[in-house]
Amino acid sequence: MHACRSNTFKLHVVVPPNTTATVRVPGAKVGDVKEGGGPAVKARGVGSFQNVEDGSEFDVGSGSYQFSAPYGR
Repeated sequence: MHACRSNTFKLHVVVPPNTTATVRVPGAKVGDVKEGGGPAVKARGVGSFQNVEDGSEFDVGSGSYQFSAPYGR
């Protein structure tokens, strides 16, 4: 995970075969999060999602993901 000078939070996630994971993106609402350049809510492998108190959560299946969101607004 890292934030860069472009004010974008970036997170690369690899989920092993036959497993699932919950990915938490801090400080961003579900609708502001991208995966692979498109809306995370429509990304292949992303199941359920929700806004939480300090950001958003995405349940994902096995695979590789590139999440990004505005940071430090």
